[in-house]
Amino acid sequence: MRVRFLLSIATGAALGVTAPAVGEAMGATAHAEISHARSGPAQLGHVQFAHPEKGHARTGRTKAGRARAGKARVGKARTGRARAHRAHRAHRARVHHTRTRHARIQHARVARARTVARTVARTANHPARARTTAPTHQTSPQHVPFRYIRELPRVTTWTSLRRVPRDRDAFDGTNGEMLHPTRPKIVHMEPGGTPFGILPTHLLKNPTWVPVVEGDGDWVRVLLPNRPNRSTGWIHIGSGGVQWSRSDYKIYVSLRMRRIAVYKSGRRLGVWPVAIGAPNTPTPAGRTFVMAAVDTGHGYGVPVLPLGMHSNALRTFNGGPATIGLHGWPDSGVFGHNVSNGCVRVPKATLAVLRHVPLGTMVTIR
Repeated sequence: MRVRFLLSIATGAALGVTAPAVGEAMGATAHAEISHARSGPAQLGHVQFAHPEKGHARTGRTKAGRARAGKARVGKARTGRARAHRAHRAHRARVHHTRTRHARIQHARVARARTVARTVARTANHPARARTTAPTHQTSPQHVPFRYIRELPRVTTWTSLRRVPRDRDAFDGTNGEMLHPTRPKIVHMEPGGTPFGILPTHLLKNPTWVPVVEGDGDWVRVLLPNRPNRSTGWIHIGSGGVQWSRSDYKIYVSLRMRRIAVYKSGRRLGVWPVAIGAPNTPTPAGRTFVMAAVDTGHGYGVPVLPLGMHSNALRTFNGGPATIGLHGWPDSGVFGHNVSNGCVRVPKATLAVLRHVPLGTMVTIR
């Protein structure tokens, strides 16, 4: 560019142009060349990097896409691990359920074998029990869904059932055998028949003891404490859940003589006059059992023995279901008369003997 500038000065001198003019012209030319030189690389750069902003945007989009893809892969991995964990837990639950079910079946088999062995031993030791425990045929209880079991009523002194087996031998005696359900037991219409209730482990805060009146293999028929009177039901003992005992006591109440007699092991302990139900509220007849021993605190003496029987004239009495009971009375002038609301009022001497009578003892009223 310096050579051009000197040549231009010489040319200007030859043409008669002054140096300042030539300088101005060269300055303009140099400025134009410099501007061109400056714009050249910019244009060149523009051509070389046609879309610098779009390139950055594409790069940004690529990074965001990679981030999203990474997050998606992490989410899928977590979902897969969670799914595998749930499947593992479900598998463990199935294994545990299977093992528990097999253990229950094995436990039931062992309990049934033990029950049969005890039954055979009791029958051998007590020939009088052969009538109620001699097996005739083995009938398994029908399967009852759990939702149906939850709807079955509890068989208590407060329960009133419409369809229930009745006691066919309402005045016969028994050998004193009785059972206690160590867990709630289903009560059936007949061996292997339709269930109609659940016998609880306790009645009136006392352990449940009911007398056995008939046996058929792995099934026994027991007296029940619900309405109507003389209700019975069949319980399956082959699956366990029962405790056995025997009462040596027997209680007899004569409505005609207005007397009560207590026996132990065949020996009479005493006979006493009692007060029974008035003509409008008579004492019901039949065989029943001592359901509980309580202290009411109403001057009836201790203990008060509610029976598995109810008044046929009253639906409720004193806030209760009109349960018939044996209890004392402060006025001895009532004994020998029909003056009660259905219960049997006994003297203090009788209460002293009844205090030792076990729950489940048979009581015959006739």
